[in-house]
Amino acid sequence: MLYNTSYFIILVIVIIILIKYLFFPPKKYVYYIFQYILKLIGIDKEGSISNIQKDNIKNLFINKFSLKEKFIIGEVGFNRGHSSMFFLDTFPNSKLYSFDICSHTYCNSAYEMVKNKYKERFTLIKGDSTQTLVEFQKHNILFDIVFIDGNHLEDIPERDLYNFMKLSKTGTVIIMDDCKKDINSVKYSFKFYPSIAFQKYVDMKKITPLLYKDDQCIGIKV
Repeated sequence: MLYNTSYFIILVIVIIILIKYLFFPPKKYVYYIFQYILKLIGIDKEGSISNIQKDNIKNLFINKFSLKEKFIIGEVGFNRGHSSMFFLDTFPNSKLYSFDICSHTYCNSAYEMVKNKYKERFTLIKGDSTQTLVEFQKHNILFDIVFIDGNHLEDIPERDLYNFMKLSKTGTVIIMDDCKKDINSVKYSFKFYPSIAFQKYVDMKKITPLLYKDDQCIGIKV
């Protein structure tokens, strides 16, 4: 009888734990759960950049900067290369350095495709961005445009932004993807930590915000 009671108590505890993690997962797992559900239903949004977001960036540069300048662009989050190709097509005189851990099998084939098309204008640095961005500082290259769309969990967006700020100069355009001005509206979303990171640098007056729109926060390094 005691054995059966103990077995029942253990079973109940296991069920409670499963319910908790299935229906009330910790915030750090929400991003992965969200991506997994999208893949199951055939809508994999990871690594993509929407046409609306592309238009916002183009319009910003048409109105305030130029599309023909020789920009040096840095991005975290190569994935399938969508954002890389967008920047290289939009700014035809520019070079782009992309940082990605390349955990997906398709990353290598995507790299070959982009490299073959843009040649020396494109460079992919593989590895953990929290390390490769630090190592990249030895090259003494400062970026004119920064696009951050890497790991969205906990302190990673802030670390990527911190390292990119060291690789930037006054006037560098900083673009944080999956970012909202209203942080409370994305408190339990994968957009929470990127939003927190961007707003922290705005509050410290290290970034002057230009645009909060369509899940992107865009500003200029002070």
